[in-house]
Amino acid sequence: MADNNLTCHLPPTDLSPLWLVDESGILFTMGEHPDYPEYTRGLYTMAPDGSDIVALLPRSWMDGLDPQYSYSFGYALSPDSQKVAIKLNKANKIRQGDFIDQEQLWLVDIDGSNLKQIASYDKNIRAYYQYGSYTYCTRQDYYSIGGITWSPDGAHIAYATTHYKFSQYYNQPCGGGVNQDFSELWTVTSEGKEKTKIGSANSQISYFILWSPDSRKIISSNNTDLMIASLDGAMTTIDTFGTNATLINYWWAPDSASF
Repeated sequence: MADNNLTCHLPPTDLSPLWLVDESGILFTMGEHPDYPEYTRGLYTMAPDGSDIVALLPRSWMDGLDPQYSYSFGYALSPDSQKVAIKLNKANKIRQGDFIDQEQLWLVDIDGSNLKQIASYDKNIRAYYQYGSYTYCTRQDYYSIGGITWSPDGAHIAYATTHYKFSQYYNQPCGGGVNQDFSELWTVTSEGKEKTKIGSANSQISYFILWSPDSRKIISSNNTDLMIASLDGAMTTIDTFGTNATLINYWWAPDSASF
């Protein structure tokens, strides 16, 4: 059994590694440990025998030494296992006065090359201050990225953004008063080009984004209505059950003609 343990010489690793489609390697995340200073937490690949460990994220993102930001991430592997889409969360360490958190979308090749930023959204946060035993704040323009999904043919990535606008606080604790403005559905090519908004809604678009098998259309929802978007930007909204019901799941037929 010890001979088959590929990570016994590494810091803690995740419990959900992914095989590359040709079984030439494994994509996995790793934590950090003082006994293994050569590794930071991050996203890695390795050969099936545990050799050739390659970091896909810059060490400066994950070593904790950045004086301004701490980083966390999620990822989606392309169908051909040649690229990885990464959602990067940058949390500002300086929590006084005005500061900015960020959510970003990046692309990287499976060998760690060609790291490219696709989108970046600021979370502009203003004026945390203390009054007695309470902390008060004002917040504005809070964007979130989610639902990062590759098309079956690997030619495009779809994702959703939701824009929240926080009310100004006066003599109220932080944590309430959120006014959600709108959501947008976007696509970008596998090369990180032709970023295109293909739909929008005045409510939150579900992060369950489903490509048709022919990679030409996308289904999403705002929890009560279905939204069908095509790569040319045409979008149709179907009022399914009104506002008293919630959509749980949806699927495409194999021929992409219905769902």
